[in-house]
Amino acid sequence: MTWVQAIVSDITERKHSEALVRKMRDRLQLATDAAGIGVWEWDVVSNTLLWDDWMFRLYHLPEHERVAVLPYQIWHDRCHPGDLERLEALLAAAVAGTDSFDTEFRIVLPSGELRWIRAASVVERDAAGRALRLVGVNQDVTAQRVLETRLLDARDAAEAASRAKSDFLANMSHEIRTPMNAILGLCQLLLDGELNRRERDYLGKIYTSSRALLGILNDILDYSKIEAGALTLEVTDFNLDELLDTAADLFSVRTDEKGVELVFDVAPTVPELLYGDPLRLGQVINNLIGNAVKFTERGIIHVRVDIASQGDNHLELRIAVRDTGIGMSGEQCTKLFEAFSQADSSTSRKYGGTGLGLAICRRLVALMGGDIRVDSTPGEGSTFTFTVRLGYGRHALRHRDPSSLRGTRALVVDDQETSRLVLERILESWAFEVTLAASAAEGLAALDAAAAAGRPFGLLLVDWQMPEFDGVAMAREVRRHMASGMLAPAPIVVMVTAYGREHVLGAVGDGVLDAVLDKPVIPSHLFDTVIGLQHGSTSARQRRVPSGRALQQMTRTIRGARVLLVEDFPTNQLVAQEFLSRMGLIADVAENGREAVDKVATRTYDVVLMDLHMPGMDGLEATRRIRATERGRTLPILAMTAAALAQDREATRAAGMNGHIAKPIDAEELATALLGCIAPRTTAEAGPPPPQTATPPFAIDGLDLTAAVTLSDHDWGFLRRVLQRFQRDFSDAPQRLQAALAAGRHDEAERLVHSIAGLAPGVGSPALGRQGRSLEAALHGGAPIEPMAFLDELQQVLTALAQGLKDVPAPAPAAVADPARVAGLATQLRGLLQEFAIVPLELQQALDAALAGYTTPALRTALLRQIDQLDYDAAEATLDEILRAGRCDLRAADTTP
Repeated sequence: MTWVQAIVSDITERKHSEALVRKMRDRLQLATDAAGIGVWEWDVVSNTLLWDDWMFRLYHLPEHERVAVLPYQIWHDRCHPGDLERLEALLAAAVAGTDSFDTEFRIVLPSGELRWIRAASVVERDAAGRALRLVGVNQDVTAQRVLETRLLDARDAAEAASRAKSDFLANMSHEIRTPMNAILGLCQLLLDGELNRRERDYLGKIYTSSRALLGILNDILDYSKIEAGALTLEVTDFNLDELLDTAADLFSVRTDEKGVELVFDVAPTVPELLYGDPLRLGQVINNLIGNAVKFTERGIIHVRVDIASQGDNHLELRIAVRDTGIGMSGEQCTKLFEAFSQADSSTSRKYGGTGLGLAICRRLVALMGGDIRVDSTPGEGSTFTFTVRLGYGRHALRHRDPSSLRGTRALVVDDQETSRLVLERILESWAFEVTLAASAAEGLAALDAAAAAGRPFGLLLVDWQMPEFDGVAMAREVRRHMASGMLAPAPIVVMVTAYGREHVLGAVGDGVLDAVLDKPVIPSHLFDTVIGLQHGSTSARQRRVPSGRALQQMTRTIRGARVLLVEDFPTNQLVAQEFLSRMGLIADVAENGREAVDKVATRTYDVVLMDLHMPGMDGLEATRRIRATERGRTLPILAMTAAALAQDREATRAAGMNGHIAKPIDAEELATALLGCIAPRTTAEAGPPPPQTATPPFAIDGLDLTAAVTLSDHDWGFLRRVLQRFQRDFSDAPQRLQAALAAGRHDEAERLVHSIAGLAPGVGSPALGRQGRSLEAALHGGAPIEPMAFLDELQQVLTALAQGLKDVPAPAPAAVADPARVAGLATQLRGLLQEFAIVPLELQQALDAALAGYTTPALRTALLRQIDQLDYDAAEATLDEILRAGRCDLRAADTTP
């Protein structure tokens, strides 16, 4: 008997699943075939490969080699030798589980053709985590790679073309500027000569047109730098007040000519010291103010500075420049910040320009982390507002503490409402009680009413140019009220003026005013003026200069210290050496930075006085090189410069300088700075003071020698030498400046103007100093250059010196040569020269007088110059020559002082 046992199972679901798997596999196969994707397996244990048909095709494997199981060496041999090491490292990392095999590589086909393969895989592992096999895909991405390479090449070519265009614009701008500057210089020279009306008209039109063209070229040059990516920010600490002061100097002449008032309105919460790029921030401010001046024929330009937001480490500074000019429509505003665009074509025709200035501002503001916008109404004016992200200053700054001001009642008299409100905000931030008046009559009425109520004003800030009754007339009326007893106690009277300062200064001498303050008013300037006057300082009107005896007393503890004076202009050398000599210090002179570096390397100095602007190597680079040496690492270095630009002063700190001494040199400030740098030495007795002159021994029309002599230690003989040296050094300065500008040598022109501006107060011409600072700021900041006002002022000073010095009496020579007197002085001098000791000024003066009738002027001058320059070996040789020529017997010396 046979038994059959059967089990019946329903496998419909399994068959359905298998069919679904086959269907999905077929679809996957179709997809891989369509995409040209090959599937592979690598058995890690047996080191063999399983490839599908597409893998055979990708690697161009011949038919006879296409077997089910391939050796690993087949794939290994196809890989490019330059990629093989990396690929096998990736495979090993995938097996170890430390990385994935997902990469692109090259293969070499039997024909030698290179192809790019994209590979990806997953790893199958056993229960213990050991790798069994890798399953992955390959795809030929050669076409994609070729396309990417072409796109990159095209991008590089486009960028190269853009750079070439920008470089071309920059180079061509420089090339065109050179002949343009020559045209301008020649026009100026011709306009200074004798011309008839038609010739002057034609040349004036050539000059004006050339100026306009040069302005266009300057804009193109700046824009090309931005486009070429050559513009970077250089961040440092900077003083905001100094930045605004530079802007005020830059535009003072143009606003004066147009009768437009420039007002700075700085919120009390704005820090005085900030961290950012002062050059680029100043460029934006100057551009916006320059546009406002251009498009404003009357009224006011109001610059408001406040804080938009702030955090622990940074703040967002907001600056708004509002004018009362022609204004713009909304449509015109929309395209204002586009390159080569202006409000409309009529604007370009009437006012000139390229339309690049605001585009440059937009780029600079964006670089500084801010934005810029404009609000404008036709016929009423425009307001440009921008923000920049800045840090807080990292170095300590002298803190202006409002509590140090004695709170008092102040009266502000100004017909311009914005100016009144700005001054009110500043004074109220210092806890002043402020009353405003819109006219002199209203101010006098308020003054009388306050006095009658027993609440008089302690401070008057009075504008000069007001309708009907100007500020000087009001100040005189106030003084009359004081004299009659109507006003008690006497208020401090400060004149605030936007233009015509020279005329106002004339009133200071007769006691009508306590001080004159320039508009736009900078808060720090007002603070310093008020606190100085409240504490009885005369600094607001005249600097106090110590006598020679006082200088010797101040510096007695450092007498004999050695100073290196680095200065290229002989007149500046003369002034500085004279002060150092009176302090009993030994001074060596270096005429440029390279010479200074060499001298520091070979000789020990107690301090270096370093000018900034010199040909060849400037003071900043010289300081950096000195600091890099062992000898110069801790050597005190003081900047000695007339530079008023904030970035110049910050640059001195960055270069490693210890401090700053302003030109013109103030003897007391110089002595104080030296005392702070030089360790005390053996004290020495100071000699008798130089004789003081009760009345001025000479005067020169057009020059304020009474003020100038205070900068020469009240020594009229020394002032005479300064004036003579200035005339000799700068007699050809107008021609040198015009030649430098014509040739585009702006650095050379800036150095020349810088030196003259620093010396101007010392020769009695503060106006020349102001014009020089304005021109220097324009040269340094790349603003439009208008040298004529400076050249006119300089020519007037040189003409006055040429005519006036003829009548200036020379020091009285000895009436009759006294051999015994000469022998006595020579004995004293020889002893000092041999000991390399300081030759007192009084001994030099006595020698000058005694030798006048004894030897030739050339030998006498040579001896005094060698003593002045501390060239003692040469001085001793010259002294011997003088004595031999005069057959002087030192045994007959008269040693009476």
